[in-house]
Amino acid sequence: MHFSHRYIAIGLFILAIASSFVEAERKGGKAKIILSPTKSRKNRSVIGQEGKKVYNVVLRDDKANKLRKRGSGDQKNKINLDARKSLKDTLKKHLSGLKDNLESEMVVVNGVGEAPKVEEPVIESSAVIGDSYAGYTTVMDDNTVEALANSDDVDFIEEDFPIIASGYQAWSPWGLTRINQAEKNSDTFAPYSTGYSYSETGKGVTAYILDSGMNKDHTEFSGNRIKNMVSFVKDQESNPIDDLGHGTMVASAFGGKRLGVAKDVTFKSVKVIAKKGGTASNIVSGLNWIVDDWKNSTFAPSIVNMSVGSLKSISKTIDTAVKSAESAGLLIVIAAGNIAIDACTTSPSSSGVGLVVGAISHINDELADFSNNGPCVQVLAPGENILLASYTDNNKVEPDKGTSFASPIVAGVAALYLEKNPKATPSEIKKYIISKAIPSGKKLEENTTGLIVNYAPA
Repeated sequence: MHFSHRYIAIGLFILAIASSFVEAERKGGKAKIILSPTKSRKNRSVIGQEGKKVYNVVLRDDKANKLRKRGSGDQKNKINLDARKSLKDTLKKHLSGLKDNLESEMVVVNGVGEAPKVEEPVIESSAVIGDSYAGYTTVMDDNTVEALANSDDVDFIEEDFPIIASGYQAWSPWGLTRINQAEKNSDTFAPYSTGYSYSETGKGVTAYILDSGMNKDHTEFSGNRIKNMVSFVKDQESNPIDDLGHGTMVASAFGGKRLGVAKDVTFKSVKVIAKKGGTASNIVSGLNWIVDDWKNSTFAPSIVNMSVGSLKSISKTIDTAVKSAESAGLLIVIAAGNIAIDACTTSPSSSGVGLVVGAISHINDELADFSNNGPCVQVLAPGENILLASYTDNNKVEPDKGTSFASPIVAGVAALYLEKNPKATPSEIKKYIISKAIPSGKKLEENTTGLIVNYAPA
């Protein structure tokens, strides 16, 4: 880790950086510090110990970049193992140096007394995702953030902030009927419709549900189909069960026995949000676990559904993590969001990767009035009046609406394709989905696709 030997003036104070740091300014100037979005009156900063803010620090590694460009990795899974090792080494060295060398203190410049020492940052978690993301989540005061921004290791620092589940409120397997039909819809679907035909079930495919957990006892998931349940929500690490309901509903649309598209997928539930909320750093930890688990599972055919994200802002931390996960070889299907704004202004839709899904109504293939829109949305799917599994009752289904539930319908279709094409890459799966979609969307917002996902059984 390389810091400049300098003094940072903060009001009446000066932050003295330990003399063990190198005497040079950071190459390219200080790393960018991204503060929590301020588009709402509510302070959205995540507060850690003793009132200090929580930050996500993402590192840079020129050696890893060169190794990736050289293409010495395993072409099957797209993870360059040499680059990944370099990232791990960089992270380890950086954190070790942080603990050993960030011994700074505040000195009063008016000659009156001595201020308390600046405490070393508290590291909450760290992650290496694939071969292109290394970073950590830490609690710091403002002075330490400024000092850390002068480290050569750091790419950018971003305040951690709350995430949301992209659900809405409100029926159905009408969505399953709709994705079977190649012709345009000029009528209104009832909650239950004329049936759903399928020749694949997603057998052999893993569905990673990056969400609020799952109700493992619901009849939609019977047959020992949930293989893993983990949680990265603070103070709920030992409780991966769904206490919000969102993840259970998403999973049932993806692969429920009655309600889902891909009825035999294996579930792995990754909890990053709960009734009390969630953060961007939870998403990073969740994606880190998913990529490592996928790697340890010998890169089994897998799809990630991500119906969580930021509300009205872009998180560079989330977008960078999502890019790295897809670069590793995993397709991430993303809910566009539900406040009828440009999806390019929210994360992870703004990441430029994954497959971003908007929602249509059950009436005339119209874009749902709540669906986010714009050029970042790549395909539409049923997302209104959808019947979904309950997290409070093991037999109950209930209606809801949102792009959160359009997204797993598309993810389910992707899983059906992966069953027959287990070595397909994310780009090949996306190409298949888009090529089979039908251009029948109506009442579209400007620059929004009219393509609706379609699945025809063999």
